Amino acid sequence: MNLKRLTSMLLLTVILLFTVTAVFPAETVSAAPAGPGIYKVTTTSGLNVRSGPSASNARVGGINYGATFTVTQTSGEWGYVPSYNGWVSLDYAQIQSSASSSVKNPGVYKVTASSGLNVRSGPNASNARVGGINYGATFTVTQISSEWGYVPSYNGWVSLDYAQYVGETPAIVNPPANFTPRTTAPAANNKYYIKSGYTVDGVQGVNDAILGNASGGRTYGSVLPNCVGFAVGRAFEITGKRPTLSLNNANTFWSRTSDGYSRGQTPKVGAVICWNHGSSGHVAIVEKVYSNGNVDLSESHWGGSKFVYRMNVNPKTLYNNFQGFIYVIN
Repeated sequence: MNLKRLTSMLLLTVILLFTVTAVFPAETVSAAPAGPGIYKVTTTSGLNVRSGPSASNARVGGINYGATFTVTQTSGEWGYVPSYNGWVSLDYAQIQSSASSSVKNPGVYKVTASSGLNVRSGPNASNARVGGINYGATFTVTQISSEWGYVPSYNGWVSLDYAQYVGETPAIVNPPANFTPRTTAPAANNKYYIKSGYTVDGVQGVNDAILGNASGGRTYGSVLPNCVGFAVGRAFEITGKRPTLSLNNANTFWSRTSDGYSRGQTPKVGAVICWNHGSSGHVAIVEKVYSNGNVDLSESHWGGSKFVYRMNVNPKTLYNNFQGFIYVIN
């Protein structure tokens, strides 16, 4: 082999090696964000919650080691956690299940069906319809059966195929000591819901509101169904003191500042919620408060149910013309 030919072969080899290197560079793999879903904190020191998707944003809270949380949107390696109203770095958490997974989880959902969502007596479309939830409304699911979820505030089941998972149920703000939420209807012989001057099963009533609506299934001596009678009775039951709230229509509660109670726009356990709704207004009682400002509430309706318990609802949008909260607990 002469020198000229050897030189040509070496030059060709160098060109081929350069071409292979240029076309097929060494591959570098970078982990991509897992996306929305349920995560678990993996750092022993806990996870900072920040006001925006960057470590330079202010710290607004924290999530303990081992705790799970729901991410509804991502920005780079950061995830937004609705229940903490802030962002966390997903580099310090492990995904447990993806939002795209077919597995449903308890939490807060939003109705996506334009026709609304049927509430049924059991977790199957063959069960009787017992109510409905409007398009765009949010609701809380506490247990799952396949693609069906139980909604306590409607006392029934809905198909989650027609709803979007919003996030986990927000943390509950600690209630006052010795406070017990009323989640079920009071007994017929509960003195706080019997009108003064009436006796039921040997129990004398102490409620000064009017008798409940007879056409709504009122029992003897009861102030139910009626939102005013319920609110007065529940306030008495909570405080142990005869309330000085209005005994007239619900739309007189908020303006009657002579009752001696303070008022405000922040929900507190035991407070009376006031709406100038409809022709006579409406009132209800705050039983639980969540970190996002939503509440569990108890109520009664003159034209309908003696007792209703709603979970994780926004009191400012539940009925028209929200006015505020009357704080019966000092």
